[in-house]
Amino acid sequence: MPYVIAVAAAAILTLAVRSVMQAQRGHRLTASLLTGAFDDSPIGQTYAAWFSERPSRIEQRNLFVNFAIGIGCQQGGVASAVQRAIVADLAGDSKFGNELAAYLDTRVVYDQPLTPEQAELQAASIAGFQALKAHLRSLD
Repeated sequence: MPYVIAVAAAAILTLAVRSVMQAQRGHRLTASLLTGAFDDSPIGQTYAAWFSERPSRIEQRNLFVNFAIGIGCQQGGVASAVQRAIVADLAGDSKFGNELAAYLDTRVVYDQPLTPEQAELQAASIAGFQALKAHLRSLD
């Protein structure tokens, strides 16, 4: 019986260690997608090479990440959006900037303005938001 308990404990410990290691790898990838500081792993080097092919992609990522996090999007979701945009660009399905702009469209909503002043401020905000998305797309 002690042998069975020891084997079970070893299996649980192995699973726990694997989970921690996967979480750390996931955290490093998330952080690198947000900052551009890629590590020496094969996936990190692939992303680093992709961004270095066209430096405007770095500007796109920085604008997108700063805006998305600034409006309260979770870092993990923002990193996933960057990764999806890279994959879509590599597959030829869509351009990187277009994918980033489309993600922002799903995250920014406006309430109905209650006063003329609010309507004026909202119109200016919408114009600025449209300009940001156009700029993201123009860098492709």
